[in-house]
Amino acid sequence: MSIKTLRNEETWLSHVLQWADEKPLRNAPKIRPTFPQYLLTVRSNGRKKPLSSSYMKKLVRAAHRFFSWLSTHQRGHRALEDQYLDTLKAPKISEAPKEREHVSLEEIKAISKAPVRSTKERRIRAAAVFLWLSGMRVGAFASLPLDAVDLDKLEIKQWPSLGVRTKNSKFGTTTLLKVPELLRVVREWDQEIRKVLPSRGLWFPPLLPSTGELDLSATVETIGENRSRIVTRNLKPWLDRVGLPYLDF
Repeated sequence: MSIKTLRNEETWLSHVLQWADEKPLRNAPKIRPTFPQYLLTVRSNGRKKPLSSSYMKKLVRAAHRFFSWLSTHQRGHRALEDQYLDTLKAPKISEAPKEREHVSLEEIKAISKAPVRSTKERRIRAAAVFLWLSGMRVGAFASLPLDAVDLDKLEIKQWPSLGVRTKNSKFGTTTLLKVPELLRVVREWDQEIRKVLPSRGLWFPPLLPSTGELDLSATVETIGENRSRIVTRNLKPWLDRVGLPYLDF
C-alpha cells in the first residue's frame, strides 16, 4: 500500500472516529444517527457544501473495511459482522449536474497576451495555453517530458512508457489545436527550455527555490507524485496579478 493510499485511509477513517465520538466501536450498530446518515450532515474542510456522493461512497467503503477487520481481529466486536456490515451503504442523494466554467477562446487569447516578468510567470502562461490547446489533464501535463512533445507535427505523446502519468495509464497521442497566436506562446517557451534542458527534462520544469530559475537537473524520473498541484498553485496568483479570472482548464 502506497503512502498516498495510507493517508487517504487515515482521512476517511477520521470521519468514523468523529461519528463515534467517545462511544465504543463495538456499539456501532446502536449509535444514532447511523454512520451513513451522519455523512449527510458533515461538512469538509470548513466548507458550507455537503460531501459529494462519490466521496461519501469512499468513506462508507473505508468504514466497511475497518469494521470488517475489527470483527475478525478484535475480541468483543463480533456483533459488527454480517447484519451490521450489510447496513453500511452510502446514502442515496440526488445531485444536480454541476455547471463547469471553462476557458473560452477569447479568454485564453487574453491569457496568452498577459504580461510576464519572470521565468515562473513565462512558465505558467505557456502551461495555461498548452493545456487549452491540448485538452490534457493537469496530471499528465505536469509529467510531460520534452521528448514527448513534437511541435512540428503538433503532436503530444501521452505515453506512460515515456513517463507521462495518464489516467489509468492509458496510451494516446494528442494533437494541438491550430491557433497561431496561441501556438506562438507555446513555441517560444519550448525553444527557451530546449536550449538548456535534456530530452528527459520536463516541459513544465521545476524551478530552483533559491533563484526561481530552471532546475537543469530535474527529469521526468525524479519528480514527485503530487507535482500537478504546482500548476494550479502557480496559475491563480498570476491570473490575479494580471487581472484575469481563474477558470477550469
